Amino acid sequence: PMNACFIPLLILTTFIVNILVCLVLLKPQMRSTTNTILTTMAIADTLTGLSPIPCYLHFYTAGHYKDWVPYDWCYLYFCLIDFLPSIFHTTSIWLTVALAVQRYISVCHTSVARGLCNSRNACIAACCLFGVATLSHIGRFFEMDYTPYEIESRIGNVKYDGKREGHLAEYTYFTIYYFYRILFIHFIPCLTLIIINGLLLRTMRDGQSRRTKLLKMNRLSESRRLAEMNRTTLMLMVVVALFLIVEFPSCMLFVILVIKNSLNFQQLISESSAEIATTVVNLCILLSYPMNFFIYCAMSNQFREEFVQLFVRR
Repeated sequence: PMNACFIPLLILTTFIVNILVCLVLLKPQMRSTTNTILTTMAIADTLTGLSPIPCYLHFYTAGHYKDWVPYDWCYLYFCLIDFLPSIFHTTSIWLTVALAVQRYISVCHTSVARGLCNSRNACIAACCLFGVATLSHIGRFFEMDYTPYEIESRIGNVKYDGKREGHLAEYTYFTIYYFYRILFIHFIPCLTLIIINGLLLRTMRDGQSRRTKLLKMNRLSESRRLAEMNRTTLMLMVVVALFLIVEFPSCMLFVILVIKNSLNFQQLISESSAEIATTVVNLCILLSYPMNFFIYCAMSNQFREEFVQLFVRR
């Protein structure tokens, strides 16, 4: 029931919510470097969810999961359920790091931010990150050959099915790929985000002290600007914190699975436990995608006002 109904509905919800997010963030009065990165993150998250939708609908919603994956579906199945989502999710991870770095530069190094942080550079960075993410996973599309062979169907008929066989030098390739993935797609991004969030928290505390002094000096306009900057920074810190909450367990599980398979340490985790843990982790990641919308609504007055304007006739 979860794969047949709940996950497709969750992905549909994410799709609708992120369309609304993009419509708000792309308004002329909302244009900024931060909002450009948030828009590209919403697009990457949406594509991560949408990629496997054909497989969920065909195999689970339509009930075809009871039989083997047909030969004609083999390559497409792994592309949609694994390879493409990995590319888009990697892009989303690196965009989250870019968001945190951009905010740190904007808050702590304003002179550098004036020349470096703009919407055009944010778009270029997003395209570059997508390109590098694609190159990081491009080998997955060529790692296996699929050979048709006859097998007895699980539902009583004889049919042709596909057999997945290694095409690349498996041990060397997978060792390099998975350790690269642990380091550059999971560990370094998570560590970077923890450090930057800590630096932003310290900067916010300093800013709050400065705001108190400005209020005492009756410099209200500067105080309001600083308060708005702190609210935006806090909102982005919450977005990053949510990302870390769901991504860190994913990182730990991925490390465990790589150690188990590459070092043949089978007693580390059972197959059933690994399957359950993978399902839970992936579900938590999917649940986190639409949560950003509610964070924006709760913590940004401007976003909330512009969102309401989408449904109000002028």
